[in-house]
Amino acid sequence: MKFLRKIFSDRSKVPGDRRIYDAESERKLLKLRYNRFRSLLNANDKVLASMAEIESALEGNRFFGMDFVRSRATTISAGVFQAVKYLNELSSDNKFNVLYDRFDELKLKIMRILDVQPGSGEAPLVIPLLEIDRKNIDQVGVKMANLGEAGKRLGMDIPEGFTITAASYRAFIKHNNLKDEIERRKQALGAEGIDGLYRLSSSLQKLIMEAPVPENVASEIKKAAERLKSYPDEPLTLAVRSSGVNEDLAEASFAGQYRSVLNVSPSELLRAYKEIVASKYSTTAMTYRLNRGLRDEDAVMCVGCMKMVDAVAGGVAYSQDPLGEKNETLIINSAWGLPKLVVDGRSNADRFVVTRSPDLKIIQREIADKTMKYTCNGAEGVCRLDLAGENRLKPSISDEQVLALSRAAVASEEYYGEPQDIEWAVTSDGRIICLQCRPLRLT
Repeated sequence: MKFLRKIFSDRSKVPGDRRIYDAESERKLLKLRYNRFRSLLNANDKVLASMAEIESALEGNRFFGMDFVRSRATTISAGVFQAVKYLNELSSDNKFNVLYDRFDELKLKIMRILDVQPGSGEAPLVIPLLEIDRKNIDQVGVKMANLGEAGKRLGMDIPEGFTITAASYRAFIKHNNLKDEIERRKQALGAEGIDGLYRLSSSLQKLIMEAPVPENVASEIKKAAERLKSYPDEPLTLAVRSSGVNEDLAEASFAGQYRSVLNVSPSELLRAYKEIVASKYSTTAMTYRLNRGLRDEDAVMCVGCMKMVDAVAGGVAYSQDPLGEKNETLIINSAWGLPKLVVDGRSNADRFVVTRSPDLKIIQREIADKTMKYTCNGAEGVCRLDLAGENRLKPSISDEQVLALSRAAVASEEYYGEPQDIEWAVTSDGRIICLQCRPLRLT
């Protein structure tokens, strides 16, 4: 309290002000000091919030990698600098100037530790999916790390596949000098509004699609795809999905903003890879990063490539009610064919409500009139088919499959410590394949 009285009552000269002690000058001086004090508290709050995030991550409550650590270190550094600045401005004799030197010393020590860039040296360009878990998050992105962890630790059935890593992404960007060109085009945009943003998005995506993949990266991708063939003449198609390093986090999900390309032949794999990388610069993704203060350079795009599952049925399992209702139930949505219709919300889907306690039990079935489905279109792409006959009103999965999915959803929530959203598919022989596992954002 003595400190507060001093800073609010001190009549010392403020830089740029005259020592005039009339009522109006006093009012302005008090307002200036009050605003600086508020700014000091706000800077302190931001630092504490970032420190709390780091402590939560260290407790094992979330996935994180060095990109997370670097971004939080930057936030804390900026907040501490602002706190020093406002504290010094509140003093009458700049007695806190010494803190600037101490701040620079500590910042230099921290940045020396954090400045080791991933992807250098002998970092792998591709990693088989079955070898991936949460330790690889900086190399393969959150989505593939989640999926690999689900297969390794939870025993879920996941597709065969591999991830094109962060090292490949950085090599692609560096090989084509894309970083400087992208920054130049962004700076040239200025304040042109939404129309300018659309033109920039189109320009950057075209730039990436026209850039060649480095020979060593392309070679490793082709070899990894070839290893997925059980037999030399076996037709192989792949599902190619984004796996950004900061994608599918609770505070930055990027849900639906990056591309996924289904049923891709090996001959078109490099094109599909570039499509995923280019989707980093969709208008929605760029706006999302801007609104959340996420730096463009932190959005490292890894890409998952998995054997395509030509699903009989597919959908999404939510380990909690996604509407946020605290009713101890989980929800499973299902449709015929690929889960794309359910994920995109483009068609009616069956809905199963399962009570979580004391035992898993189906308490509600809503069998929709399913008028269409997506399926693999021969050797490339997917097609939409209209449904007719009894299949339209027939349940797309059995009660046994509903309960199996429910058990997997509950197990994943218990393991990860938060509600989960699981995308899945059922094969022609009845196997349930986990395609994606990520935190569920409750409304």
